[in-house]
Amino acid sequence: MKGIFLFLQAAVVYIITLFIAIIPHRIALRLGELLGLLIYKSLSSRRRIAIESLNKIDPELIDDKRSADEVIKDTFMHLGKLLVECSKVLHGFGKSIVKNIEIKGLEHYENALKKGNGVFIISGHCGNWELLPLTLSFKQRPLTYAVRAIDNPYINKIIEIYRTKFGNTILYKEGALKKIFAEIANNGTVMMLVDQSAIPSQGVKIEFMGRPAWAMKSPVVIARRTGGTVLPAFIRRQGRGHVIEIHPEIKMSDNDDPEKAVYEDAMSFAAHIEKYVKENTYQWYWIHNRWKEYKQSSTDPKTA
Repeated sequence: MKGIFLFLQAAVVYIITLFIAIIPHRIALRLGELLGLLIYKSLSSRRRIAIESLNKIDPELIDDKRSADEVIKDTFMHLGKLLVECSKVLHGFGKSIVKNIEIKGLEHYENALKKGNGVFIISGHCGNWELLPLTLSFKQRPLTYAVRAIDNPYINKIIEIYRTKFGNTILYKEGALKKIFAEIANNGTVMMLVDQSAIPSQGVKIEFMGRPAWAMKSPVVIARRTGGTVLPAFIRRQGRGHVIEIHPEIKMSDNDDPEKAVYEDAMSFAAHIEKYVKENTYQWYWIHNRWKEYKQSSTDPKTA
């Protein structure tokens, strides 16, 4: 019975995304904004998490000086447009969206590939993050995208079809380390989103946007063990299109203390997310509880 319910869920998602995909783009984007507003008004718990999180940030760390409510409303409208764009690509109507995305800092990626030791791209839930790996594969070469599987396997399959549209390979984080190491060892490119909260046993406690937060330890471990070139890359919505910015490589910590080195690298990764959030506040995924508190054991507060 549960399997039937999950299948029907996926069928509804497929039909809705197909309907959105065949609508003219400008109309569809407006529909996406309205859908975002509807979700903003109906998902009170997520709206509350987002507004409370933004209100707790030092205003000096944010360029957008509007009220938290106004910013978060734009966040939901942005997510509605994200759904539209992904629907277009999924059903074969979005090639022009990807084709028209500008890439800045491409020389950093090209130079990293020339080194021959593999490339590890870190990013976050920023802008339309799902367009970032698609654009790199469309305009450069396919990469491996490490993600968490969606609980509904049928919906996950739909998303997988989207993510592999231009040749990318999807790796689900559970049990993916060996494959990631192999890909980077073969001078491949692996991309991972690194801005979500982690449970203490899998994370390191850092300062993020001026507040204590648990960060994922695995991206740092991957970067340090593989020796691949670490490149931060982000996409932002600009006008009716998008711009990708690839930043210079991150120099990993040379601290002799392994725990301190992991902490310093996690802080370094987070600094790039912070810069993005400061400059493009509404385009970050505020509805995720980034500062979630966990029952802490007696472990070191900086590493767990």
